[in-house]
Amino acid sequence: MEGLRRFWFPLYLAVGASCFLGQNPYGRVGGRVTDSAGAVVPGTFVKVIHAETGVETAAPANEEGYYEAANLSPGPYRVVAEMRGFKRHERTGVEVHVGDTLDIPITLEVGQVTETVTVTAEAPLLESTNADVGQVVDSRQIEDLPLPGGSVAYLMQLTPGVISTNPPTHGWLPQAVDAQSNMAVSGTRTRASEFSLDGIPNMTRDGQLSFSPPPGMVQEFRVQTAPFDASVGHFSGAHVNMALKSGTNVLRGSAYWQHLVPGWAARDFFTNRFIYDTSTGPVTKEKIENAWPPVSTDRYWATAGGPVFLPKVYNGRNRTFWMYGFDARYPPHHVEPWPPLRI
Repeated sequence: MEGLRRFWFPLYLAVGASCFLGQNPYGRVGGRVTDSAGAVVPGTFVKVIHAETGVETAAPANEEGYYEAANLSPGPYRVVAEMRGFKRHERTGVEVHVGDTLDIPITLEVGQVTETVTVTAEAPLLESTNADVGQVVDSRQIEDLPLPGGSVAYLMQLTPGVISTNPPTHGWLPQAVDAQSNMAVSGTRTRASEFSLDGIPNMTRDGQLSFSPPPGMVQEFRVQTAPFDASVGHFSGAHVNMALKSGTNVLRGSAYWQHLVPGWAARDFFTNRFIYDTSTGPVTKEKIENAWPPVSTDRYWATAGGPVFLPKVYNGRNRTFWMYGFDARYPPHHVEPWPPLRI
């Protein structure tokens, strides 16, 4: 019996680990290092540096001149290459998004390593490394666009082919966080999408979003609609890969307040059609309130982040960071007990 337990335990670990394959929320940068004549320059020391945290990822070029830096958190980067007999090459403005695989070739110029050639990266017109179809919703869009219900899942609708299948009120009711992820993608049924948060599955058993972090904590999320490879093609809808923010070398924070009043939100065509259509019943106060609940809510968010710093003990700049998020609403959402359980 003991031997059987020893057999099953590593099997459980192997099967469990396979569920997390392909959920990586990071990106990667790679390319070929050549000189001005097109010859490869093996052994070039390449490092990819996060512009906001200063964290460096070393990626030396191999014997074929290729370098690769993997597991990069979404954000701005600069790529630096150094080799004896060549000028120092620095490329700025490299934006890495969730799931990106960027091909950034490096061309070295003959000269002293003390000299620097700076190149500003330009956004590629076409993603040539894969055939994924989808869209990235970044932190700027999350900050600028309205979130009626307070969940970033509401912005999934920015992706072509994604529509909400919720009743009209569920788009802004704050207690309906899971319902805000009820989206139909490219004609598939509702609740047929997969959600992950920093590479970890983030779904309810009903196929909805389980946890929606405060908007200020979300760096970005990627909605991939097709085609899928074996790593993410677990559902027929979309794969939504969300990445949280990290603290940076600068202490930063944000605070938001949202006041929701039903009287300020116009009813859409279909809600009014339901209310005033006599075939659905007479027009009564109860019918109107069921279609458009009179719920007023205040919601509060706060975020803060920065380097870990303990005076005279530890300085975490360029190494260790912290991030905190707070989300609350008033009045709080209460669960109404089943009648026999009431006291």
